[in-house]
Amino acid sequence: MAASIEEFRQAEQAFAELYQVVERLREAVEQLVRESPEHDRAFNELVLLLSTEAGAEAAQRLIALHTAAGWRVITRPRFVALNGEFDVVVQLEHPDHGTRWLLVEAKGRLHPRDVVEFAGRLQRDKILQALRKHGVSGTVAPYLFGRAIDSRVDAVAESLGIGLADLLGEAVAPRPIELV
Repeated sequence: MAASIEEFRQAEQAFAELYQVVERLREAVEQLVRESPEHDRAFNELVLLLSTEAGAEAAQRLIALHTAAGWRVITRPRFVALNGEFDVVVQLEHPDHGTRWLLVEAKGRLHPRDVVEFAGRLQRDKILQALRKHGVSGTVAPYLFGRAIDSRVDAVAESLGIGLADLLGEAVAPRPIELV
């Protein structure tokens, strides 16, 4: 009987220790739940910052490329958020070629599926109507800009008429489209 009382006390002690561990675990989970929205917000801010930086770099490089070819900037570069974001929308003018809009999406890493999705967005009537509401009409040169580009992207961009630019400049010339 003494052995079973001792076993009972040991089991009771083990149960009390287990209860304390479970309680500490519950408190830790509650703390994580409280911190999670803060971490999510901080992560989203970081993603936005990196995206904004890529868009600014795309604007600088593509505008420099076009001004070197005789184009003049008519409108300030802006972004337009439509079911995904066009990071750079800017109108240019050339003495021999008239006006055109650069429509650019910038990404840190560019994959073939990004090119297909971008080209698909340019086919959607809703997107085209929304661009018109933002003042974009006439000739549009669609570009994707990437800091790191998958080796298959060039061929996909060329086949779909999407311009491709990287840190060195234009890799694939766009096939301009008419937005009327």
